[in-house]
Amino acid sequence: MIKFFRRIRQKFLSENNFSKYLIYAIGEIILVVVGILIALQINNWNENRILLKKENHYLNEIITNLEGDITKINEILNFNQIKDSLLDDTINPLMDFEGDDEITQVIAKNFQSNSEYNVFEQNNAAYTNMLQAENIGLIQNDTLRQKLTYYYQQNEELKTGTALRIKGLTREFTDISVKLIFNKSTITQIIGRENNWPIKIELNREDKANILSYLINIKDNIYFYNIRLNRVMEEAQELRKSIVNNLKK
Repeated sequence: MIKFFRRIRQKFLSENNFSKYLIYAIGEIILVVVGILIALQINNWNENRILLKKENHYLNEIITNLEGDITKINEILNFNQIKDSLLDDTINPLMDFEGDDEITQVIAKNFQSNSEYNVFEQNNAAYTNMLQAENIGLIQNDTLRQKLTYYYQQNEELKTGTALRIKGLTREFTDISVKLIFNKSTITQIIGRENNWPIKIELNREDKANILSYLINIKDNIYFYNIRLNRVMEEAQELRKSIVNNLKK
């Protein structure tokens, strides 16, 4: 091809046909420019394809994390529903009972369930990896990028506030209840042999009031925590939908 154009150029020069040579030279320049532009376009297309592949990789990983979040929230909501019912089973009799044995039995009945808690932490692994690699700019959709930032900024907030109160109250309830239910009778049942624990620990009004206070506060905080969890789950579902729609494009 190069030899072909060289022969044409030499022909025009040998004929002293300057006008035709000038037209040829301009045409050759245009061809070179067009070739460069095509090469640049192909290079840009390849780079954009690589960037799009990276973006989709991160977004697919985030979808997986969000689906895990939604599953976890549902598990916690189910856990809290059961615990709320068991809290009622403990609180209502305690309101009426005054005898030490009755109170001890009520506390012991649901002690294990009332001593457990389940709080939510976002799975932000994919989003964190993207930030650490300074690849947040790969998300070309500005609205989607803002939604991602908003959703994952809640991670630290979800670990504090109501979640911390539920943890603290549950641990305090456990600490104060252990000394009341783990006496000689209950320990014998657990370990299957006699022990040197006291036969019974006397209760007083303050003990009962404290236990009721902890249980009622746990119940109230679980109620407000469930409201927050439902809102976060809606946000996770909406974010997942937005990502899926973005991937279709």
